[in-house]
Amino acid sequence: MNQHRWVNPLPQEESYPGVQCTSFDSPSMQVPVGYCIYLPPSYARADEASKSYPVVYHLHGGSPGNETQAVRGGLPVSSIPQ
Repeated sequence: MNQHRWVNPLPQEESYPGVQCTSFDSPSMQVPVGYCIYLPPSYARADEASKSYPVVYHLHGGSPGNETQAVRGGLPVSSIPQ
């Protein structure tokens, strides 16, 4: 039987600037569940601390582990028209 992994870090040899992958403890699943988030370069700058950023939720709809596949197969955020 194939066991799904709910936390799947991106391979270290691949670079995705601004993408961070981590996990949270899911009360309903009773396991850690992974997710990835993109933060723009200005997000951590002190002079941008009060700035609001738009949010886009990408729900991949796949099996556990697809959170990193979605990052690896997506367009670079810098290529999306403003």
